[in-house]
Amino acid sequence: MYLKSLTQLLNKPPSVRLISDEILDIPEPDYVVLPMDYTQRELYSWAVKIGDQVHQNQIIAKNSMGVCLHTPISGTVFDIKPIWSESGNHIPAMCITRGAGKPVSTAEIFEQYGISQPEASVDDQLKAMGIHPPWLPLSTAAVSEAHTPDAIKHLVVVGYDEEPGINIQYNLLIQKLDQVLQGFSFLKALMPNASRILLADKQTCDQINSQVPANVQLESIPLKYSARLLAVNIPKLTHIKFDHNRDYALQNMVVISIERLLVLMAAIEENQPFTTKYLSVSNKVPSEHKLVRIHHGTSIRSVLEFTGFSKHHPESIVAGGPMKGVAQFNNLTPLTRSCDGIHLIGEGDISSGSGDNCTNCGACTRICPVNLQVHLIGRYVEFEDFTTAMDFHPEHCIECGLCSYVCPAQRPLIQFIKLANQYGNQKNEHIQQTQCSIESPLEEWEQHCSPATAVADSPAANH
Repeated sequence: MYLKSLTQLLNKPPSVRLISDEILDIPEPDYVVLPMDYTQRELYSWAVKIGDQVHQNQIIAKNSMGVCLHTPISGTVFDIKPIWSESGNHIPAMCITRGAGKPVSTAEIFEQYGISQPEASVDDQLKAMGIHPPWLPLSTAAVSEAHTPDAIKHLVVVGYDEEPGINIQYNLLIQKLDQVLQGFSFLKALMPNASRILLADKQTCDQINSQVPANVQLESIPLKYSARLLAVNIPKLTHIKFDHNRDYALQNMVVISIERLLVLMAAIEENQPFTTKYLSVSNKVPSEHKLVRIHHGTSIRSVLEFTGFSKHHPESIVAGGPMKGVAQFNNLTPLTRSCDGIHLIGEGDISSGSGDNCTNCGACTRICPVNLQVHLIGRYVEFEDFTTAMDFHPEHCIECGLCSYVCPAQRPLIQFIKLANQYGNQKNEHIQQTQCSIESPLEEWEQHCSPATAVADSPAANH
């Protein structure tokens, strides 16, 4: 056990392997489940109710910023209940069963939004199509008249993926280079005062260098995971000084992925709502990978069955990548616009470690890219001393997963830090957790909406 722990302690950050994949389109599922909440942590307010007939691309919800949520399929609103989302949040979600019906027109979308298309500003167009304008702060309270495309000084387009096992941006950049370059020209017209920077892997830079215009700064990225962490490495790569703890828009910057660039262009030039997502699917052993495009709200199980990955009978399913992803207790969990991958781990690939007790080896603190005292935060949180834990600034964590990766005891260090940030301003006493039922309506919805498909008796479905 000591030798095993020592080996883990000496682990170096993993490296990314570039993989070229054909993009596979997954057909419309029998039903979709759409949570009310995405990356901005802004809850949506429903615009429809149980029993309503809905049509593909129809606006079904809107958040306080005015950003809309659309149904990716036509059908009927079957139910609205809380579920556990892919990111581990217990939030209301809507189940829509597939049915007949034509997609709504562009004019109908703008009518639902409350403005005519000719009168719509660029901000209105993006919000009506389900996209948060990248030059606006994420917080409603922080938005002002000063936040316009003209105010942006730097545009950074990310053409690589941080995590091992995820190859979305790399494949989109190679396969859709012409569209990407058109996107740069398009954004230059929107943000005339912004410098333009494209970040890509060195191999990709060598491949596309002759096609990238001289007015776009092309910067190469190493394959080492710790050197790919966007939040801490942008200043090194672009020579732009900024605070990674503050909203990019508040610092007159726009940082978007290749995928989001293409979505933004489709929304403005083609009036296409944001209802689909690219997703990397990978298996650890045997090594296998695929790249798919899904409709928002498609279940993990549907993706695994379409790609053939269900044959692996994984012990654990991770939404996201192996470093930052969240293990799922149910393979019926819906996938949303914030998820980039599904990573499968077999029973033999999960080590029990040496136990949950901290050995004070300091490996987590030494590897932390933002120099947090990770071991101390973990210990204080473990004993519910959240106030003292906050003295070590867990809010600066970028959740890269490197601390857990090197921990010989395999402690849930990222979860400890999240708890510190969640409860750090409360008193040091037993925290009254929100009562959330462990029961999930997902199985009920699966049986109702896909009667021909029995609920799989897989380990992942019963976690």
